[in-house]
Amino acid sequence: MSMINTVIIIDDEPFARINLRMLIEKYTDWKIILELDNGMNVEAYVNQLKPDLIFMDVRMPQRNGISAATGLLSIKDAPLIVFASAFSDYALQAFELYALDYLLKPFSDDRFKQTLERLKKFSGSNDMSMKPADYPAKNFLKILIVRS
Repeated sequence: MSMINTVIIIDDEPFARINLRMLIEKYTDWKIILELDNGMNVEAYVNQLKPDLIFMDVRMPQRNGISAATGLLSIKDAPLIVFASAFSDYALQAFELYALDYLLKPFSDDRFKQTLERLKKFSGSNDMSMKPADYPAKNFLKILIVRS
């Protein structure tokens, strides 16, 4: 028996939500429980529905994805977050907020599959929750020098 994992999609673009929905629906162990067009009240939805994973856009009206993800940090057993954005500018901020992945739109089916593979490797024991306390600060890289 396979475990069903629950997903919330948050994106202000209807076609982006449709694309994600079609990709997720290819996998029988994933179920979309909610779709939102902005980051408002995400904490309330997460507390009520207890999703395992959120696919979230970064640039949205009213409340952007970075702000919404920041609001989730205080929630016990917060879901994993995969950002899906057309803008690479926010990738560093996303990973600082413990994002599992950052999909740059438009992304391929293969790239989406890589994200799910990363999720499987990460979860291993079917424990889908990730929170800052699980990762002692001393294990994080403090400085990364990249030659341009």
